[in-house]
Amino acid sequence: MSAQDRILMRGIPLNWGDCWRIAKMVEVAARLGAPEVSLEVWPYGVDITANNNTARFKSEFRWRRMHTQSHRALIAPPAELRDALNNTGGDCTRVVFRKDRVLFLDPKNAVEVHGRTLDLKGKNPMDIIKLDKFVALFDVDVASLTTIMGAAGARGVLEVRLVRDEDSHGIYVSNEAGDSVPIQDGVLLEPEQDYIYRYNGTALNAALSIEPMRDYITLALMGSLEAPVLYTSWSSHSLVRPTDVTLQLAPIA
Repeated sequence: MSAQDRILMRGIPLNWGDCWRIAKMVEVAARLGAPEVSLEVWPYGVDITANNNTARFKSEFRWRRMHTQSHRALIAPPAELRDALNNTGGDCTRVVFRKDRVLFLDPKNAVEVHGRTLDLKGKNPMDIIKLDKFVALFDVDVASLTTIMGAAGARGVLEVRLVRDEDSHGIYVSNEAGDSVPIQDGVLLEPEQDYIYRYNGTALNAALSIEPMRDYITLALMGSLEAPVLYTSWSSHSLVRPTDVTLQLAPIA
């Protein structure tokens, strides 16, 4: 048995398309400008987690049943991980964790990514910061949100307004040109005045590139009325690889 055959047998198995899915997630982390990304492989799925100064991103796809006994993570620059996955053509069949690198393998090729590796066996999946105090919670139509963010351009800004008048209060989501997204359903802690918050539309556009997604995306303003974090999340309908995406954006000053 060759050394390549032994590596193939030891590695964590990936199904067709898994490398492509991971590459899409890592591409978002790279576009966010995150200095590092965590690739976490655990018994029920794969997580990608990244942070920069204004955004926290996490995406996960799940296997339909336990796929491996391993629970390992690689911490590496997202661009290096993205380039390695692209070099496999999105068709690698296994991933092998070593002390300071991982190898993505297909039957004819092996691509290395250097970084820090962690053995997380017996631990819970890694996570981003959780927020538990909400100011507003609402659903928006994905197609409408994608349209207005595309119209805003690469440097677009997403605006969220909380408006109070004498008889009612409301939530409005728009780009800087004033194009608005219909709110499908919403809950708002009644403000005493109007508030306008601005968020990084480039980061949101990057996250929206992960498909498939459901018809509606849930948005929440978390934290304080003065400077809430915009928490965005959705789950796909895919039966092959159900995917969860979470993006937290700090307000633009």
